[in-house]
Amino acid sequence: MRVLNQQILDDTLTGSAEVFSAPTTFDLLGGVEKLVLHVRAARASSSQPTLTVKLYHSNDGQDWQTKTTFSTIALSTTAETAGMLTDPGTTPSGAFVRVGAAMTNSPASSDTVDVKITACGRAEQAR
Repeated sequence: MRVLNQQILDDTLTGSAEVFSAPTTFDLLGGVEKLVLHVRAARASSSQPTLTVKLYHSNDGQDWQTKTTFSTIALSTTAETAGMLTDPGTTPSGAFVRVGAAMTNSPASSDTVDVKITACGRAEQAR
């Protein structure tokens, strides 16, 4: 059963700096058992741009541990790149979850990419 469908990130990434979903989403993301992220990236300015997306989890909202590092996404410099990333929930999450995104493949500090991530969260369905 779907319990969440919300855009959680809409930002321009610069260089290799990691950008995170807003703190208002941490509790929402931590309340689902399975998570699917729809990632859309546009206007990448790097010569060979790639994007890495990670899930972090925490029980106190301050000390974050990496839960999942998704496969690196190759980005286009001429068109929008879209993909779906799935955390099947086989490893339980802490109380809070956040999503981080960063350009990888040694971007210059002036390289940028526009990134939007929408999360769909699901709970186990009763049988």
